[in-house]
Order: sequence, then structure tokens, then C-alpha cells
Amino acid sequence: PMQSPVPDHSDPLNWRASVEVGAAPGAADGTTYSDWKVANGIPTPEIDTDLDDDGRENFLEYFEGTLAGRPDISASSASVESLDVGGAVDDYFIFRFRRNLVADDVTVIPELSADLISWTGGGGEIEFVGRERISATAENLVFRSAAPASSRGRVFGRIRIESR
Repeated sequence: PMQSPVPDHSDPLNWRASVEVGAAPGAADGTTYSDWKVANGIPTPEIDTDLDDDGRENFLEYFEGTLAGRPDISASSASVESLDVGGAVDDYFIFRFRRNLVADDVTVIPELSADLISWTGGGGEIEFVGRERISATAENLVFRSAAPASSRGRVFGRIRIESR
């Protein structure tokens, strides 16, 4: 049988709290995209990747924990906020992306761009700040630009999500 790759345990994006309070560490309480599709009546193979025509594909709806059959908007946001980084307070670009806690089979890659054509990610451009729990099964992943906003021109942020 084929084994899943072992995640990088030093990467905080590979960790999350249990969905239920008092759950056992290491116990599976997640789901898979395949199971989510079955639960939401999405056929395999997918004929329509955006069932509710809200401009957000089913895989993104799964990642964010929204309903594939009900049009909605993304809960993601971008802002400029003052942060103390290394003892110096400055304004940084902040990006918040909603994440479905039980979507364990999705990898998140935050990226920045100045022109919407070339995208870069990683510690040199964008850094993980933390998590904000917003419900029993959802959280916001918070990222910031590595450099202060004053040192850059216009910037765009996105996440690339991939199946593990």
C-alpha cells in the first residue's frame, strides 16, 4: 500500500488543535475531500467545479468549510496593521484566510505578488503569524508580509491550496 508523506513537524501549518474539546492527541478527527464531496452530493469525477456559481471552486469551499451548494463569499481578508516585530513597530500587510479544521488533506501555500503575474511565497516574502479560532471547526490563518508595507509598493496576497 502507498503511504502518505510524513509532514514537516517543524512547520506550524502542519499542526492544528483537535476539533473536539478533550480529544486525544494524534487521533484522527478530520475528513478527506473525497468524503466531503460525497456528503455534499458532488459527483466524481467533478463535472461542475463550482456548483453554486459563486466563483469559488468546490476544493476552495472544502478548504474554507463553506457549503458547495450555497453561494457565498470568501471570509478571507487583507489589511495593513501595525505590528511589533523584533522590537520595532511598523505597518505590515496582513492576510487572513479561513480554514476548515477537518480538511487535513490540504496543504496551504501563502503567496505575494506585485503584479498578479509572478507569485512568491515562503519565509523571504510572507510569514506565518498565527491562528484565530472562529468556530468549533474553523480558524483564520494569519500571515504578514516579511517587509514593512512602507518598503513596498502595491502587493497582492493569495493562498495556493493543494491536495496532500
